[in-house]
Amino acid sequence: MKYICELCGWVYDEEETGVKVTVTPIANDSYSTKIQATIAGGTNPDLAFVDAIYYAAHVRSTPMFRDRMLVVSRTPFHAKCLSPASLNCANEVCVSWTPEFLEWHDYWYGISNPPKVSVDKMSLMEYFLMEKDAWALMPSTAARALTRRGEYFSCELDAPPPDRTCYLLQDSVNTTPPAES
Repeated sequence: MKYICELCGWVYDEEETGVKVTVTPIANDSYSTKIQATIAGGTNPDLAFVDAIYYAAHVRSTPMFRDRMLVVSRTPFHAKCLSPASLNCANEVCVSWTPEFLEWHDYWYGISNPPKVSVDKMSLMEYFLMEKDAWALMPSTAARALTRRGEYFSCELDAPPPDRTCYLLQDSVNTTPPAES
C-alpha cells in the first residue's frame, strides 16, 4: 500500500521487503492539486490525506479530523485566551491555510492591514517567528510541535478561525470506506 500525507509531508510505501518512508517537502497549495491529479489520473495511491475536499466521481473524500487554530509566538502571552482584535497585524507571520481561514482573517483584520509577512511554508513561518513580538496562527498540531521545544508559546482565541479539516481521499471503486470512530 502507498499513503500520501500532504499535511505532514511524507509518503509511506509498504513493500514486500518491509517499510519505506520517504519525506516529501510541500512547496505550496499546489501539492493538494498534484495529489488530486494523481488520483484523478488513475495512478491511484491507496490513501491520501489532504486539507481541501476533492470532488470526483471515483474519489471518496471523508473528513478524518479537525485541527483547531491557535496563535503562536516566542513572546509569552498574558492571558489564556485572546481576542483576535488584540493581535497587531504588523507583527503577524501569515499562512493562507484555507479559503475559510482567509475569510475569517479579512473579517478581523481587513485587507487594509497586511501582515508583516505572508509565507507558504511552515519552515519560513518558523524563521520569521524568531523576530521579537512576531506571532502566527496555525493548526494546533503544528503549534504543539513548536511549543514542545520550550521556545514558543501558544494561546487560544475567543473567536478563532475555522478549524482546519483533514480529508482522507480514496478510490471509491476499489476501496472500502473507513470505519466510523
